[in-house]
Amino acid sequence: SLLAPGSFGPTASAAVLLYLLTGQDADDLEAEEDPKISAAKKKALIGYIQEKVNELSVRREKLEQTHADMIADDFDCVGIEELKKLAEKA
Repeated sequence: SLLAPGSFGPTASAAVLLYLLTGQDADDLEAEEDPKISAAKKKALIGYIQEKVNELSVRREKLEQTHADMIADDFDCVGIEELKKLAEKA
């Protein structure tokens, strides 16, 4: 067995063995990602971002509608005479 007693696990033992045999540090190794996996990750990220943009757009529409409703309610409370006075001041 390649595992030493009290070792940190197979990954650490494999890294030590690689270093002893080749002098190469396992931290310097980079596995190349399959292009299909890269494309799937990119597609998933784009989908996530589009979903968030859509959610924020819906939220913005609701806030704008609430704001418009509040302004309309404010004008409903103001009488015609008050509106005339406001228009004269402007």
